[in-house]
Amino acid sequence: MQSLPDSVIKPSLGWGHNAQIVDGVYTCFRRCTIDDKPRSLKEGEGQLEKAHRKAWKEMDRVLTKGAADEIRETQYAVGSRRIIIEERLHIEKFLEVHWWVANGQPVFVCVRCNSGGQKRGTYFTTDFHELAMGSLMKCPNMTKPKTWDKMLSIVRRMGEHIPGIVCIDLYAGDDEVYFSEFTFTRAKCKSLMSPAVADALLFHVSHGLVAPHHVTPEYVQRTIEARSWVE
Repeated sequence: MQSLPDSVIKPSLGWGHNAQIVDGVYTCFRRCTIDDKPRSLKEGEGQLEKAHRKAWKEMDRVLTKGAADEIRETQYAVGSRRIIIEERLHIEKFLEVHWWVANGQPVFVCVRCNSGGQKRGTYFTTDFHELAMGSLMKCPNMTKPKTWDKMLSIVRRMGEHIPGIVCIDLYAGDDEVYFSEFTFTRAKCKSLMSPAVADALLFHVSHGLVAPHHVTPEYVQRTIEARSWVE
């Protein structure tokens, strides 16, 4: 551990239970903390080792079939069980952008931000027109990211290989784009999008009931914001 650069440690399939090392300080976070205090790598055994054991225990549990059954997201029971150690990005310099894709077709996008100590998100069409959807507080003063078109191209290429519905999460800077993760079951399938027609649109596109070439930004905006739907 002492030889690692700034890193993120996480399960290859999972829903949290990540850890990180920043400037020689180990922090176990996302539901695997024993307390909120960062642990220095120089502390050696004791509290640091307890944090290590807690992190590894939780990561291992998430990667088992039992954990998949427990959280009712059975895709976590499939795939190779691995712990990933990767370079930590200074994500405070990047936008977190969630691209919702159905049947290979990008449908709408949520741009996330931290404002006033709160996690917020604003939804857009794929040509960056704001949509009247989402239950989060909106991000203030949003402008189109410089790498928007690059992200759209990346998402289209990735989406070609993924059936059904997926959210492709990217980190976007002024010139660079980094892949974050795939999300297949939003909020453990416990809640609908707002308005619920957004979920219906994803379902219809993913099942071929709406042809992908019909899913233009204008079509998505009219569908999401129409008032003829019964919510």
